Amino acid sequence: MRKSVEGAKPKVAMVEDEWDFRESAIDYLRASGYEAWGVGSGEEFYKRLLTDSVDIVVLDIGLPGESGFEIAKHLSASQRGIGIVILSARNQVADRLTGLGNGADCYLVKPVDLQELIANIEAVWRRIQGATTVGTVAVEPAKPTLASAEWALDQERWILISPENVPIELTSKEFAFIRCLLNEPGEMVGKAALASVLSSNAQDYDYHRMDVMLSRLRKKGQALTGGPLPIKTVQSYGYAFTARCQLR
Repeated sequence: MRKSVEGAKPKVAMVEDEWDFRESAIDYLRASGYEAWGVGSGEEFYKRLLTDSVDIVVLDIGLPGESGFEIAKHLSASQRGIGIVILSARNQVADRLTGLGNGADCYLVKPVDLQELIANIEAVWRRIQGATTVGTVAVEPAKPTLASAEWALDQERWILISPENVPIELTSKEFAFIRCLLNEPGEMVGKAALASVLSSNAQDYDYHRMDVMLSRLRKKGQALTGGPLPIKTVQSYGYAFTARCQLR
């Protein structure tokens, strides 16, 4: 990832094998002030990345050769600091969970309005930069000191495990919510990014549903562990997971 510059837009790569859509999206990004390039496969992406670094990559899943899931997992493991937006026609919860589990920052379902794509790119970029904008006021998000007691998330069984080894069984939505928070431990994650993994139609998502889901999850966690879950609410913006958590 390039060294961040205040006010600079992220450099974006799109890995999409549908030529017409890829070129239209790249043209739209460039017209909106972004430096952007696109390729049709993982192999092309890795070759281009050697000489042309990016900050955000937009990935389709069904690519020739290596899938978008595999590319996301590789980028996440490489610790390059590249933000990952999956953009796919697959709208099943299992696909969204796989994408998040492989390191994606958010998951969007086609067809998508390109303005929504840019909004998600910017949300990921703000988290990478360590700052966000609420209204017209720039806010440096608080980065809590992560608690030393470590939680764990069993990604196969969808179970959150407390430091005292108490298991909390999660629904698919609860798992997707927590997994998205754990992409940025200790950092605030915006509601728009969370909505993109909780619903196939993020634009029409009712954020009240997210609040209700979290309220139920907190009550469940309190009843099982005797203490609060380490999830901080940032009024009007989003949430943060404020404890150390191991992914299993």
